[in-house]
Amino acid sequence: MMKLYQIKKQKMNIQTSILKQDNLIDSTVTNVLEKIEENPNLVPYFVTVKYIDFDKLSHHQKKAESAIELMWSRHEKIHRHITANMLKNFTKKPHLHPIAFDFVDVPGTRQRANIDLYNSRSFHSHGIWLLDKSIIEKWDALISDDFKKITTHNSMRYLESIHAERVPIDELKKTVSYATKLFDLNSP
Repeated sequence: MMKLYQIKKQKMNIQTSILKQDNLIDSTVTNVLEKIEENPNLVPYFVTVKYIDFDKLSHHQKKAESAIELMWSRHEKIHRHITANMLKNFTKKPHLHPIAFDFVDVPGTRQRANIDLYNSRSFHSHGIWLLDKSIIEKWDALISDDFKKITTHNSMRYLESIHAERVPIDELKKTVSYATKLFDLNSP
């Protein structure tokens, strides 16, 4: 397993003026590693949140202009719901809240299919979530139950599934690359 400082030595300089996938990967990995260095109790997980198809939502749930707007408007509620399930009095413990680096994705990006992002009806997100070791037991309980406590809750009807797995530090770059693959579609 690579040490934290070895991974930092491998990082490239980031050009912030142009958002390319490589820049996004490097800056995200840098941010994740800095958070872990600041708090060694943080453990990285790769998390995928899949939403039900926009067309399957009831009419009153489609108030947003597009499926992607609806997805991001619900994303914060999912984080809050998960955090509330892991921590009693979670509003008084912000230092224990998961830290999330999330990216939108649509079906077909792995195969580099022709994607119409604005008109896509189905979205999911991939991200790196950093969890404090003190809540890992409760987090792992959610994982082992396929997050059913979250996805079957009445207020989370727009969720199809949540999947999470621990990420070794030496696999962060590869994992972030996968999470940001939608950005790679615009690369030459």
